[in-house]
Amino acid sequence: MFHESTQKGLWFFENEQMIADVRNTKYKDIPSISADEEYQLVLFYDRLVREFCDTCKPRIPRATMATACAYLKRLYLRHSVIDYPIEMYYRTCVYLACKVDEFNLTSDDFISNFISQGVTESKAQDLVQQILKTELKLISLLQFSLIVYSPYRPLDGFLIAMKNFYINVIIPKPTDEKAIVTEIDSMSAKADSFILWSLATDVCFLFSPSQIALASVLYASKGLSFDFLKFLEHLTGGSESTERFNNLYSKLCVIVNNVKALKLPNKDYVDSILRKINDYLEVQNSGL
Repeated sequence: MFHESTQKGLWFFENEQMIADVRNTKYKDIPSISADEEYQLVLFYDRLVREFCDTCKPRIPRATMATACAYLKRLYLRHSVIDYPIEMYYRTCVYLACKVDEFNLTSDDFISNFISQGVTESKAQDLVQQILKTELKLISLLQFSLIVYSPYRPLDGFLIAMKNFYINVIIPKPTDEKAIVTEIDSMSAKADSFILWSLATDVCFLFSPSQIALASVLYASKGLSFDFLKFLEHLTGGSESTERFNNLYSKLCVIVNNVKALKLPNKDYVDSILRKINDYLEVQNSGL
């Protein structure tokens, strides 16, 4: 389904340079802020999206969080934070993701969550009205491509397949099935955390959800007793498909290295970027 989706058609690139070219094009006529500074700003607000989803009551599911993060990254891949203020749109990404994924979070729920975070009731009402006003614009800016295939669903499938492989396929069979199940189950939280951090990187523009999910399993399997590479060899067709195995394994290593290299900007740096944007807008609005 992913390979026939608008996600593959609109939001998938062959290499990192193509992504950089898209970002740089937006700022060739705007000297006040660079594409890299905007990228750092999006990284910071991506974290705010994830924090809101984690602390929200009711708690927003991981898959819906992934949808919200995807909307934020897609929006600012082709559109600038100058034209569409990120402080205004990042909450709309969460609200729209909840609607698309059919997670029941009403405007009243948003208000109560804002208030619980220390926002006054009147300010919370204003934020909800802002979300509602920008929702249709966000849908248009996303080119009406709202379905997001995230790595969370294939992750569950890979963990189940791994249990089956080590219990029923591999020879000699494990003597302690319960220990194998327990060890593989212990990978779930670490793989989930890996996917969570991957949402902030560009791997979603370069690799399929199933490849990212499998990379999370590779990452989570480090230090455990079983050999992940045997499972990967099984997935790729055994020893007769060496080229397919090597190709997939190299992609998984690239994903793992990209996610491990992620560094989030601090608030002071983000504030300095926001000041640059505000200064630029003030000059533009003054007609100078």
